[in-house]
Amino acid sequence: MQIPFKRFFTKKKVAQSIEKSYTSSEVENIYTRAAQWSDWDSSKAIEEGYKSSVPVYACVKKRMDSIASIPLVVEVKSGDEWEALPNHPLQALLDNPNPEMSTSDLMMLMSSHKDLAGNAYWMKVKGGRGNTTKELWPTMPQYVSISGSQQSLVEYYTVGVEQKRVDKDDMCHFKFTDPSSLIFGQAPLRAAGKAVDIDNAGQAWQKVSMQNRAVPDLHFSFENEDMTDTQYEQASAAINAKTGPGSARGALSTSKAKVTQLSMSPVEMDFMETRRFTREDICSVYGTPSSLIAEMGNVNLANAETARRAFWQDTIIPLMDDNIDTLNMCLSSEYGPDVRIVYDLSNIPALQENYAEKLTNAKILWSMGVPFNIVNQRLELGLDDMDGGDIGYIPTGVIPTTFDFDTEGDEEAKALVFNEILKKHNNG
Repeated sequence: MQIPFKRFFTKKKVAQSIEKSYTSSEVENIYTRAAQWSDWDSSKAIEEGYKSSVPVYACVKKRMDSIASIPLVVEVKSGDEWEALPNHPLQALLDNPNPEMSTSDLMMLMSSHKDLAGNAYWMKVKGGRGNTTKELWPTMPQYVSISGSQQSLVEYYTVGVEQKRVDKDDMCHFKFTDPSSLIFGQAPLRAAGKAVDIDNAGQAWQKVSMQNRAVPDLHFSFENEDMTDTQYEQASAAINAKTGPGSARGALSTSKAKVTQLSMSPVEMDFMETRRFTREDICSVYGTPSSLIAEMGNVNLANAETARRAFWQDTIIPLMDDNIDTLNMCLSSEYGPDVRIVYDLSNIPALQENYAEKLTNAKILWSMGVPFNIVNQRLELGLDDMDGGDIGYIPTGVIPTTFDFDTEGDEEAKALVFNEILKKHNNG
């Protein structure tokens, strides 16, 4: 049956609908009131990743050591400016999160949990002034589930084997982005899981290969077909007695035996190259230059400094930005909008500009007429301002290449320029 085109293009009258405000739980309707568990096996990630894989351990440790080395600073807004307040209660909490752990311990655990599980949790113990947080305790991510409601994706957390219920306002939840979940984060290790499996399998193979010296080096085929079991055992015992660590692959003489040398192909033995590729994959996932965790002996100083700077700028600083956003939402919000947490990178060696480069740039700016005091301030040279440093100077010996001493300009002016050139030439 032919369908008239007008049936597709004719507007239908639609009953006027009443506008409704949807909750986040209704938008993401795959989540229910039941507790949600991350489908990523955090325990396996720790055991088979961090505790078994050298590249994973090195990358995770490099990241958590770097993050833990960054001071956290509490600032209070005064007018239009933000000022650090060392005596603020929130600063005291960050400096001493709980009686058993330092700030560094807490930050390292948080970083490693995010890298391995995709999520990290700090449980808040209230009881400070105005019922603010007085202690912060880390929680193992593999023992945390999340329950939502019709009003919120996250209503409370369930922690530990005792199923302790923790309200969402009493938990700081750090996580990476997972495009498939609004609740849990995705661990970098999940993307590198296959590379880790290959690397671990390569290590296991190499261990067995070294124990067996890769393959048997020699095959003994006895020509005497009438050998008894006793004679065969005696010959085997004699051969084994002359092999092993003490023999150091020395020559072995036997009587009436055909000897065949055995070996593996270069492709079959190329596990080191395979492990190098898997290490590169793991380092890529963690944003850590491989030169910082391996092969440092083959990297010159300039390349090493470049790698460190890139690691901090491209990996650590974005990580810290994300962590600080969570901390401000979780902790500083207890003290109002005029309090915030920031981080201080001023003493990070990898981000310090080369002083020789600073002096070269300072000389260039000063020769362009920029006052010394401004150069000193802009490049942070650390020098004291000097008298007259607010005035810029330009070289007087610089003249146009088309200047004609015979036909152009005032005679007195030309004489002054010429004398200045002679003076600079004689002093140079």
